[in-house]
Amino acid sequence: MLKKLLLILFVATAFLSSCKKDTGTNVTITPADLASVNAQLKGSWVFPVKTLTVLDDNGKAMFPPQNLAASAFYFDGFMHVDIMPDPQTVLHGTYVLSTKSTGGIYIHIDYPDGSNTDYQVVMLNGSTLTLSASQPDVYYHNGTLEPTEAVTSTSLQRIGSGTVLNGNLVKITVKNDSVFSVKVYLTRKADGKTILMDSINNTSKAYSSIFTAKTEDHLKVNVIGKFLNTSINAYADGLPIEGDVTNLSSYETVTTDGWNVSFPQ
Repeated sequence: MLKKLLLILFVATAFLSSCKKDTGTNVTITPADLASVNAQLKGSWVFPVKTLTVLDDNGKAMFPPQNLAASAFYFDGFMHVDIMPDPQTVLHGTYVLSTKSTGGIYIHIDYPDGSNTDYQVVMLNGSTLTLSASQPDVYYHNGTLEPTEAVTSTSLQRIGSGTVLNGNLVKITVKNDSVFSVKVYLTRKADGKTILMDSINNTSKAYSSIFTAKTEDHLKVNVIGKFLNTSINAYADGLPIEGDVTNLSSYETVTTDGWNVSFPQ
């Protein structure tokens, strides 16, 4: 039953995403269906990857998708959610599942600071959770303010029963839609030495590297490739590490302040 529901959910979401103004197709989702989805949602979702796409009035992207900071989540199945924006921070919020007359399943999250976000569940299976959110916005372009829609998509991975996330492991991922090169450096807190941990030249595939590190070690990632198309993410035991990114040129990107390793306590 759950697999059938999820298939309906994926088809409905894809249809609605391509035909936003067509409200004639409805998908009936019952309270029992929501309970089944909630049971599958329960658990820890880590390695978040969040992208922002700004759409104009015609639904056309105004520039390439941009990489944003994102949080990991733990849903307890009983309306409580832990939000983890970094390895040392756990925010306690609440959530509610709902549907709309046009179909789709939504997660409404209330944050402890009083803010909230409505996410549409685009994908939910045993390993992947993808959430989408959108809101009206304006963009300053050619001297005028243009109405736009800011759409974010966040993809996370479930912690499986055989997954170990307490091994002091750091993971680096880099994506670019063209050919690019990567160098990953680690400056050790203990002795101040900087070590080249991994590198790759002239690849067009998504890059990732996993290695052990210690608290307060510093990460530096250098990417040769189109700056506007470069996404860099770092994780400590699956939880996001964030910091500043600088474009040294239109074809070179480097992480700077803030990329310090810490692990969940």
